[in-house]
Amino acid sequence: VGSAADEDPLARLKSYVEGQDRAPLAAIEQRVREAVNDRLKAAAVERELIDLLVLEATPDARRIACRQLRFVGTDRSVPALSALLDDPALAHPARAALEAMPSLAAAAALRQALRTTRGDPLVGVIHSVGERRDPAAAFLLVPLASRKDLAVAQAALGALGRIGNETALQTLQAAAGLAPPLAPDLPPPRNPLADDVRLRLDQTVLFDGLLNCAETAARGEGVTNAIEIYARVYSAPTAPRPQRMAAVRGLVRHAPIRAAVL
Repeated sequence: VGSAADEDPLARLKSYVEGQDRAPLAAIEQRVREAVNDRLKAAAVERELIDLLVLEATPDARRIACRQLRFVGTDRSVPALSALLDDPALAHPARAALEAMPSLAAAAALRQALRTTRGDPLVGVIHSVGERRDPAAAFLLVPLASRKDLAVAQAALGALGRIGNETALQTLQAAAGLAPPLAPDLPPPRNPLADDVRLRLDQTVLFDGLLNCAETAARGEGVTNAIEIYARVYSAPTAPRPQRMAAVRGLVRHAPIRAAVL
């Protein structure tokens, strides 16, 4: 007679190592698919997956649990996933799960991780915050854009570009050496980038971010501001050609006469 562990795919998954029989993994995936549209089933599966994260399961089993929590995870999963964000082996799947959750608790956990993680896990958290377009994280990203670590600074600028709010716009303008759009007579604000980062920065990240800020402004009530951003991107000597052409397209949409002059 088989034991309960033999019958329960979660119990078998606890000791799973990549390359072994995938039957317990397939069973868990099927259980998650069946639970996605059933609140009670989803809650039960979520509890079991959380147990895999906090108990003595293999790293492969915990990675699988993180991946499945992307589909059934709720606020209950956030503490267990957050605890893995500075673990080099598990940070990526844990972060991906939090990134996918439509949860204020998940957003808060990622913002907190901006303060506590280091190295590659920090770069990943920055990307997730940007993918969520979390405006509350913008003020935390600004000092990260000043880091001497190129990967961190560039990721922070990219995330600010995806967020596209006023804080993001001001930081990206300063990094590009541009004066505020509606104050052309003012000198450019102090560039926040470290000298070494400024020399090696991928300008595409910077100007794509500015274009996204313009699009964000144009979708709201800031069309005039968007037009000035497009014009400054077009005129910036360091703007790559594709971004300059994108700026012209933005002007064609919102200020065709000005675009015709260019």
